[in-house]
Amino acid sequence: MPLTSAHLPRLVTAIRAAGVAIDGVDINGRVTPTTLQAAAQATINAFDTSQSAQDVWLDGLFPDLAALRDQATQAIADINTYVAIASPTNAQAIAEVRAIDVRQRAIIKALKILAMSAIRT
Repeated sequence: MPLTSAHLPRLVTAIRAAGVAIDGVDINGRVTPTTLQAAAQATINAFDTSQSAQDVWLDGLFPDLAALRDQATQAIADINTYVAIASPTNAQAIAEVRAIDVRQRAIIKALKILAMSAIRT
């Protein structure tokens, strides 16, 4: 997977953690100041551009994001289970509507927390 602009904050953090005091890096892996390119190159070459590595990093920045993703995944699975019922009873339909409401409220609450976290950082 190629380097994208979404990776740049994590790559800058990795390069600085390796002891190279760069100002920034572009999606081509060029650092500023350019005099630090050689020192930063090993970190750039070893940088993991996978989505899973990006998710782990984001989860560390925003712990609520992992919980939100888990809630959404479970909600989709629960809805798919309900939809697979050929002829749901009224009680099942009412229970599912209530469950959807509870899940939506939890996801909205988590999104609000995540948004507030992002504003503060």
